[in-house]
Amino acid sequence: MVTILSSIKKPSIKDSVVLSIPNEFRIMINSSDVGYIAWRYHVDGNVLPDDVFDYQVYNKQNKSKVIHNLNFDEIPKEKFIDIIIKERNYLISKRQAERILEKYKINKSLEDLKFGDTIKLIPYQRFRIENKEIINSLKKNDDYIDFKAMRGKEENFYTSKKINW
Repeated sequence: MVTILSSIKKPSIKDSVVLSIPNEFRIMINSSDVGYIAWRYHVDGNVLPDDVFDYQVYNKQNKSKVIHNLNFDEIPKEKFIDIIIKERNYLISKRQAERILEKYKINKSLEDLKFGDTIKLIPYQRFRIENKEIINSLKKNDDYIDFKAMRGKEENFYTSKKINW
């Protein structure tokens, strides 16, 4: 779900809110020796350092718990894991947010939006089709995610995947 929330990193910003857009990735695990998987999220040419405020990662099977990495006992035996990354770094004006709320007939006030509150909009696939201007603005940058997997104590594997907004 695409959501709107208050500016988490900069609560002093009063004229903007965060538009949180999820991305889904499937991590294929082709070795039973993988003991650790971590990631770094790159947006607008910068590494988002804080996986609490800038973005959150969830196992698609358990969306209630934020994960920061995967250790050996958390790596599924199914040979893959689907993760959802909710980026929380994209600011839009309150005016633009109000137009979105109106468009989807969501009767919520942005003035009442407090830290921790979330306004659910619509599923990402629908949002992508109906809000091309926002999606196109995201596509202007080469956003991507780096994955690092460790096998054994000394062998590391790295890969980067472009985010296809």
